[in-house]
Amino acid sequence: MGKVVLVAPWLDPNREENTGTFFDFTIDPNLSDRTSSINIFNSDDDHESVQKSVKMIREAIKNIRYREFHNYGHFCLKDLKTEKFPELLDEVLSK
Repeated sequence: MGKVVLVAPWLDPNREENTGTFFDFTIDPNLSDRTSSINIFNSDDDHESVQKSVKMIREAIKNIRYREFHNYGHFCLKDLKTEKFPELLDEVLSK
């Protein structure tokens, strides 16, 4: 089974974007049963809609691993000030 790593996941929780039916789904609470692990990487200073999305996912799916980072923003170059993200690399390469 494969590993899933969600970095700053966004589900358009406030339905602010014109995404059509893209987000019209129900989150399967047993999704983690079909993976070796599901991991969420979240930064405490990311957008409110990302925080809301993370909360929705964590409440919906059982057995999720969660890592919170301080002041990593949206994990992009502008926020991290580097292309390196060793924590993500370590997670992806770990068994």
